[in-house]
Amino acid sequence: MITLDTFAKEFLEETLGDTQANNSSQEDTFTEKFCGYLVDAEECFDPQVCFFKKTGMKINAYEYREETDTLVLFISSFDAINHVRKINAKTIEDLFKRGKNFFVKSLGGLAETIEESHEAYALAHLIYEQRGNWSKLEVFVVTNGITNNQLPLNEDFDGINIIYRVWDIERLYQFAHQNIGPELLKINFVDEFGRTLQCLRTLDENEVYTSYVAIISGEMLAKIYEKWGQRLIERNVRSYLQATGKVNKGIRDTLLQEPHMFLAYNNGISTTAEKAVFSGNSETDETLALEELVGWQIVNGGQTTASLYYGLKHKQIDLSKAQVQMKLTILKDLSQADLVVSSISKYANSQTKINISDFNSNDKYHIALERLSRSIWAPNKDFRGKSTTMWFYERARVCFATKKCRVSRPFCA
Repeated sequence: MITLDTFAKEFLEETLGDTQANNSSQEDTFTEKFCGYLVDAEECFDPQVCFFKKTGMKINAYEYREETDTLVLFISSFDAINHVRKINAKTIEDLFKRGKNFFVKSLGGLAETIEESHEAYALAHLIYEQRGNWSKLEVFVVTNGITNNQLPLNEDFDGINIIYRVWDIERLYQFAHQNIGPELLKINFVDEFGRTLQCLRTLDENEVYTSYVAIISGEMLAKIYEKWGQRLIERNVRSYLQATGKVNKGIRDTLLQEPHMFLAYNNGISTTAEKAVFSGNSETDETLALEELVGWQIVNGGQTTASLYYGLKHKQIDLSKAQVQMKLTILKDLSQADLVVSSISKYANSQTKINISDFNSNDKYHIALERLSRSIWAPNKDFRGKSTTMWFYERARVCFATKKCRVSRPFCA
C-alpha cells in the first residue's frame, strides 16, 4: 500500500501541475482538490472556492446550507515546498481565528468595504443579510501539513454554534487509502438528551429485519436534524421544499396553532438503522429502552423532520408539545441494506395521490347527501310513473367504481 510520504508528495505534485494547467493560484487549486475529497467523505456537499485575505481574516472556500441555517468556511494552509511539514497548534488556532473573524466582520457589514466584483462580496453580503438566522458556523482548516490533532473547544457566539474542524494530509491519506469513510452517523439518546427512547417491538420475527414503533418528541427530532442535516435524510427520495406548498404549510400551521395535535394530524416518519442499542431489557421484552442508533436514516418523513427543524428556530413554536410517531426498521443483513432501504423509501413514497377534495369528503353535508342517495329514488323523468332508477352520490373518489366492482366481481381488488 502507498505510504503517507508518497501520498503527500504525489498530492503536492498534482496540485502544482494542476495550477499550471488551469492557470490558477496554488491555494485555489489546493482548496478545490482537497474539498473534492471532503465531498467524497460527506463532510460537505457543494463547496465554492472563494479566496479572501485581509488583516486578521482569511477564507478559501465556503458552503451555505440553507436548510439548516449553517455556513461552512474553509481556510487553507498550503506549503508548496514541504509535503509533510508539521504545523503547530498556534498556527492552526490563528487560522481558525481568521475564519471566525471574517464571519463576525461580515455580520457587521464587511461587504460594504469589498468591491462588488470580488468573489467574496456575495458571501459577505449573504452573511449580513442572514444575520439573526444563523444557527451554526463550521470552520474547517485544510492543510497538506501534519497537525497534532488538538482543536479548540466549540463555542457559542450570540446564539450561533461554532464548530472547529481540521483535515490534514494524514487524515486525508487515511480516508483515501484506508477506507475510513465518512464520519459514522451515531445518535446516543442518553448522552445527547439525557434519556432513552421507549420502543415497542413487533412480534413478527424474520431473517431480514426487526421492526419497532416509538414516539419521539418534535424537539428531539429537530435537534438531531440540526446536528446532522441532510445526512439524516440522504436516502429519502424526496427533498424538502420551503413552506410554500400546502403540505408544508399545513405542518407549519399545526406547529404554530396546535402543537399538541401534531401526533394526531401527522403520519410520522419511517426510519432505518444499521444497529440499535437497548439498555436494561431482555431480548424477549416487547417494550425496550432505546439508547443508541447507528447509521440512522429517515427514509420517509423528510418534510416533517425539516419542518420541525424550522419550528425549532421559530420563537412562537413550542416543540416540546409536538410528538412524532416513528417506525424503526433494523436490518439484520447489512449486505442487503441498499436494496431494502431503497425499497422502503420507494414504497413509502409511492402511495396513491390524495387531492385536497378527498379530505373534504368527510364533511357532514357530503355524508348526508351520500345517505340520501342510498335511500331516495331518482324521480321518473315525466313525473307520472313510479321511480325506477337509483342515483349515486360519490362522496369520495373512485367510490362508484369500487361499488360496481364489488357488485359485478365480489373478489375484485
